[in-house]
Amino acid sequence: MSSRWPWLLFAVAVPSAIAIACSAEVPVTSTPEEAFCDAMSSVRDKCSGGCEQALGNECSGLASTLTKEGLQRATDCFLSGACASVCLSKTLVDLPPTEGQSKIRDAYCNTCAKGQATCAADFFTAPRPGTQGGAGVPLLAFSDDATSAVAAECASQEGCQLGFSTCALDATKKKMSALKESAAECLVRGLRSEEGERRAPDGGAIVVTCTKANCAGCCRDDLCLVGNQKDACGIGGGSCETCSGTATCEGAACKLPCGPDTCAGCCENNECKEGNTKDSCGKAGAACTKCGASFACSDGSCVDTSCKATCAGCCTGSTCLGGTAASACGKSGNACIDCGKGRTCAATGCALDQNALFDVVLQSSLVPATNKSASAWDFGGGLPDPYAKGYSSLGATSHSGTSAFIADTTFPQWNYTILASVPARELLSSFSIEVWDDDYDFDDFVGGCAIRLDAAMFDGALKSAKCPATPSGVELTVYFRLVAK
Repeated sequence: MSSRWPWLLFAVAVPSAIAIACSAEVPVTSTPEEAFCDAMSSVRDKCSGGCEQALGNECSGLASTLTKEGLQRATDCFLSGACASVCLSKTLVDLPPTEGQSKIRDAYCNTCAKGQATCAADFFTAPRPGTQGGAGVPLLAFSDDATSAVAAECASQEGCQLGFSTCALDATKKKMSALKESAAECLVRGLRSEEGERRAPDGGAIVVTCTKANCAGCCRDDLCLVGNQKDACGIGGGSCETCSGTATCEGAACKLPCGPDTCAGCCENNECKEGNTKDSCGKAGAACTKCGASFACSDGSCVDTSCKATCAGCCTGSTCLGGTAASACGKSGNACIDCGKGRTCAATGCALDQNALFDVVLQSSLVPATNKSASAWDFGGGLPDPYAKGYSSLGATSHSGTSAFIADTTFPQWNYTILASVPARELLSSFSIEVWDDDYDFDDFVGGCAIRLDAAMFDGALKSAKCPATPSGVELTVYFRLVAK
């Protein structure tokens, strides 16, 4: 009998051990995506309606578009009880850039902002009160898959600095295949901060209004900025302007340096002079020269007064030339002129070869800050995003071209060949420029006109034309050059 007790004890002990083992809880580990969705659903009832609902319904797809660090930041934010409109913006704060985002930065700095010494350091700089932060900040929350098209679509051409952030978010939105279009639009719109009403962490509404009454700088996206930066220039609560091209923000206004693109005379202390006086002699935006005691200023060049008094041809300094060569054309002792390509020297001076081919280089324009109705060009009080169209024709032959748009400016600097290789006779026959405001849905006509050219304008120097107001357009000025091929 005693030999059976060990088996009896085993029979009793085993069920007890099994019972003890089964009663222990096995921990369940959630993936980061599941933790994100659980945290987001915890605030669903409080944060309902509009984009909150659209984003909540697309939780798993939304999680896949974010970086690992961004996903964790957003999860922690939801667990604190905040809503999506707040938490998805908070993921941008001080996030480290990914390898793919660093490559976007390099492409941007090597192309869009080429030559700007602080570009790499500023690209991911976090926004601070009164500043918008670096151009790459809106990308920090997104995965490399979501941002894979940004460099090619938004940082591959010179001049891409202006409008880069908008282009980058649009390119990212197109890559969000895991999200419905409505959710992707809500996410991108929230990161742009374009919505008129924002939500506080508790889900309540915050209405922020930047006006002349409370902003000494300039307003953009309902944020008051200092107004002394190239990409946000302005004063007195007006709309922030982006200073394009080589323009800088000086005294809260965009200002171009004096040079060939801004001055037909000569430059002195960054100021354009007429260039026809002895003390300030010059042309084509070159530095002004002070002519010597025995010299006078003639057609922007210093010539010896004795040569001018005795020379039937033209003068180069104190040397009298025949004045009949295209490279040294002139008469009556005036300064010799190099007629340049596409022109010859005739008895009356440089003459246009009407068969020669010319490029029309559209340099810039001056556009009013408001439209025909005295309202802002863009919704929310923004400045226009101008682009231009050029046309020429002669009989059945015609040319046309369109520039890229430049965001938020009344003084766009395109420096763009809008018409290429056009015969001079065609440009003399019919030449016109139109300026338009780029919008998301329908573009607005700003203004434009037919520009009457004459032979003297084909010298490659900067020219201007003022287009009068019309029933559908405002008054504006365009600046261009006619450059021989």
